[in-house]
Amino acid sequence: MASRLSKQSQKSITTINMDFSFHKLKSKIKGIIDDEYTKYGEVLADLSISNLIKGVDQEGSKLKPLSGKTKSRRRRGRYPGVFKNNPAIATSSEKPLTYTGDLEKSIKGINQGFSMNDYGDFHDRGVSTKVGGETVGRPERSFIAKTDGKQFQDRAKKELIVQFATKLCDNMRK
Repeated sequence: MASRLSKQSQKSITTINMDFSFHKLKSKIKGIIDDEYTKYGEVLADLSISNLIKGVDQEGSKLKPLSGKTKSRRRRGRYPGVFKNNPAIATSSEKPLTYTGDLEKSIKGINQGFSMNDYGDFHDRGVSTKVGGETVGRPERSFIAKTDGKQFQDRAKKELIVQFATKLCDNMRK
């Protein structure tokens, strides 16, 4: 079969023009990967904020409701140690983890994850701590989005993987 190829066919096979450069990609791959890690962190932060606003965990189940004691404190505007420099705020809101809005505002995407106020992690895991000389019990309210959760997996498939593949292709072109 190979002997049947014309001289013209043989010539065109040996003159393949490449329109991509692995060398160019090699010089940019670290930046591409760093950008993707930051995007992963931003997606985790966005999903966690969305969970707080909706009052659900990463699987979509409602967060554990506030206790009667916590509801009473909120109505009276009393909270142990929370407002060292601020006056207490009375509210009738019974939505967990949204009393001041500070937790939501603190959540920011960073390289390979996200950052937030320390007490967000305490609430997510249900860790009791001493605040202003008083023990504050916190039931577990897992609002933090995890990379193995369905929310993240669905969004990663739709956005992150496509963006990463596009960046790889774009940065290989000559």
